[in-house]
This record gives sequence, structure tokens and C-alpha cells, in this order.
Amino acid sequence: MVQTQERRSISGIRGTAETFPPSKAADYTKAFATLLREIMPGNTVLAGMDTRPASGDYAVHVIESLREAGWDVVDLGIVPTPTVQIAIAKFEAAGGVVVTASHNPLEYNGVKFLQNRQGHGMFLTTQQIAQLFAVYDGGRFDVRRKGECRPVAQFASQFDDPPYTTEYLDRCGIELPVDNAVILDHHLHRVVAAMGNELDRIRGMNFRVAMDSCGGAGIPMNYVFLDYVYCNVERVNDARGVFPRPIEPTPGNLEALCTALAGHAPPYDVGFVTDCDNDRCVLIARNPETGRYVALEEDYTFAIAVEHVLSGMPRGSTVVTNWSTSQMLHDIASAHHANLRRAPTGEVYTASEAHHYLAGIAGEGSCAGVMDPRVGMGRDVLVAIWLILGALARRGDGLHRLVQAMPRYYKANRDHPTNRTPQELDVLLHKLQVHYAQKANILFINREDGLIVYFNDKSRIQIRASNTEPVLRLRAEAPDKAQAEALVEDAARAMSAFAAD
Repeated sequence: MVQTQERRSISGIRGTAETFPPSKAADYTKAFATLLREIMPGNTVLAGMDTRPASGDYAVHVIESLREAGWDVVDLGIVPTPTVQIAIAKFEAAGGVVVTASHNPLEYNGVKFLQNRQGHGMFLTTQQIAQLFAVYDGGRFDVRRKGECRPVAQFASQFDDPPYTTEYLDRCGIELPVDNAVILDHHLHRVVAAMGNELDRIRGMNFRVAMDSCGGAGIPMNYVFLDYVYCNVERVNDARGVFPRPIEPTPGNLEALCTALAGHAPPYDVGFVTDCDNDRCVLIARNPETGRYVALEEDYTFAIAVEHVLSGMPRGSTVVTNWSTSQMLHDIASAHHANLRRAPTGEVYTASEAHHYLAGIAGEGSCAGVMDPRVGMGRDVLVAIWLILGALARRGDGLHRLVQAMPRYYKANRDHPTNRTPQELDVLLHKLQVHYAQKANILFINREDGLIVYFNDKSRIQIRASNTEPVLRLRAEAPDKAQAEALVEDAARAMSAFAAD
């Protein structure tokens, strides 16, 4: 389906150059700047961006809009989204703006809006994002004395973190201009500090790792971190702004990479693959019997991380994830006598619940995102890498066998293009709810995130509108593959019947 306007969601705004030009990004930022003045104290906002070809132009418009509204801006340059979230806490800033379309195709651009919530950089709440859209639609933009803009390098005296980045680049002879190393090093050090004694355990393994950073904002940070934990690293797609594969790291987009890795010896212990703004991390595992590399479903990243963290935590610990994350999490949490709390899809919901319930770990398995509240309240590739390596070091029997030990569920996914309004979608979901309520094997139905139906045989289906694309997502899961596919087919038939009414 051709998208005719920008896509608004709890995750920000995204669109192509035609539907979301820099001028629109500027106006949405003006609306954010106006709203932020009403809800947050302070006078500093941070700005960061990914490596897409147009991100620099969009960032200029974003920074200028913030300044025109009277905000002083700290320009972080090219940084991952979780780095901006961590920087908000460091600077005690009111909020931040990230120029990124995250996992969307290269022709898309976008902006994400962040605020300082109790010392954490987090996304706007549902109510706040609705207020932002109301300000934008009304054109009521705040204009004040023009604020200043300073690059983050000018604040180097406020940081005392080790110079991870420059040491790595100098030692490796890599000529990559990194004028924002102070904030990258601060992020790196928060992760290293949270690792504790696990740092030495991972270092002792000398893992062989392939790291595909997708030409994105995780360069050079991902490679610096892996080098620091003594991994032998194969750098893949490590040129900023060069995208030889689709940006979203789904298994279907990684087949060529898996084939390429098979030609290398000795074999890799694990492959890590990220998206453009470094907030999701997909794993690649090698089957020791066949020698083939396979990209794992996104849910395995979070599932393995959770199993590893809970193995070292007391009973009664809390895990927070979204409704779209696999049933594996229920089984893992139950095995460790932990509490599992689910939230609607959207990072802000997971982060808010994790903060409220003092979660030991949180994340969105549905998009391979992992949060450690000690590091920050955003999905963070560095956290994911640390916990996966920690799990491999603890188990010692390889990623393939570790995956085989996970609870086994099969998925069936289908995306339906839709141009329905939110009201029309709600009517459709209500009809589907009635459809499912008449079935005999229902365990429970939940409407917190679209429509979620659980069955007595441990199968389930979720039907919800995407936050980032004009599609309706059908996600079924069951202990049997045919069973999962049947659930999707049944839902699709019901939707077609209701559309014909």
C-alpha cells in the first residue's frame, strides 16, 4: 500500500521524503519544543541522529526548531537512540530528539521524541504524544529568544569515563572521525560498570564474533565494546552510511549474510546484527552438525537474555515485556519463579512498567530489544551483546544448543496493509473479539494491545495495528507449526468476512 502521509505513533513520526520532508520534521519538533516547555523544567534539549543519507539535513531543521523555541541544544552527532536516552540522564536535560527511522527502509526518515522521566531518558507517554499532535495540528508553536547550540565535545570536562573509543581507533589504525567520543564512552562505561565480575568471565572465553552494524549509528561503538571484552571480531557492514542489505534485521533479510559467514574459518560463536539506530539485536547461530549459519527469530535475543539474568537473581524478581513477545518468556519466568508483566507494544510502555515495578530486566522480544535499568531505560544493543555473551560463557555449550534448550513455540505471521482509521480498526477488533469469544477452548481475551486471544492448548494470536507502518499485524504462536498457521488463516478469513459486511 502506498503511504500518502507521515506515520504518527507512540514511537514518533516516520515517512518518505514526499510524505515527511524536513519542513514537516521541523514543525513536529516545534510542537515538541512547545509541549516540553509545559511539562518539563530546565532549558536544555539533546539532539542526535542516525546515518541515513538525509539525516544530516533533517537534524539541521530539528536543531534550528529547538533553538527558535528558546531551547539550548547539545548536538550529540551520530549516536544510537539508547545513547541519547542515557545522555539525557547525564546532562539532566529536559528531553531529546533523535533523527531516525529506526528499522524502516532506507527511503524513510523520522524523528523520535524523548523526555526526562525521573532521571531516565524515555519516550513520551500516550497522553503526551497526543498533546504533541494537537499542538502540531493547531500550529501553536512557541517562539522565544533563540537558544544556543553546542557540540557535545565542548562538554568533555564534565566526563571522566575511560577513553574506550579513541584507544580502540588508534590501536586499530582506523581513521573514522568521531568528535562525540565523550558521550559514546559514557554509554560504554555504564554497560561495563553494570557487568561486574561477568566482564572477566566473558573475557576469558575469547569468543569469535561477527558483528553486522548495518552501516548505522552503532559504528564504532559495537566494535569498541566487543574488542574491550576480548572478542575476536569480524566487522561486517562497518562503513557509516553504507547499507548493503535491508535495514531491518529480520531473518529473511539476513540469508546472504548467513551464507557469507559459512565460508569463514574457524567458525563464529555468535553473530550479532543490528538496525540503523542500534536498539535491536538479532542473533546468528551456527549449527555444528551442518556448519550452516541461521538468523534466529527476534524473540530469542530477549529470551536468552532473560534466562541468563534470572539464573542469577532471587525468586520473585520481575521481568517486563510487551504482549507481542513470545510465550517463551512465560515458561522461562515460571521456571525461575519470577513475575512476568506484559505491556502494550511500544518502548515507552515497557520502560514505564519496568521503572514502576523495579524490574531486573525488561525488553521487547518481538523486536529483539533488551533493557537493563541500571544502564538506561531504552532498548540497547550493547546490553543485548553483553547478556548473550554472558549466557554463552555460563553455559559453555554453544548458541545452537542454548537455543535448543529454550521452550519451543512456532510462529505464523502475516501483515495486512490497511488504511482504516483508528475508529474503524476498533470496530473490526470488536467484531473479531466476538468471533473468538464463541470458541470453546478460550483461556482468556485481552484488549490492552489490539486483540490478544489465549487458548487452553498454549497457543495464542494477536491482532494489532503497527506503530510504525500502515499495516495490521497478525501474530500467532503455538507448540505446533500447523496450529499456528491455522490460527492466522482463521483470523484472515474472519477479517475478510467482516470487511464484506
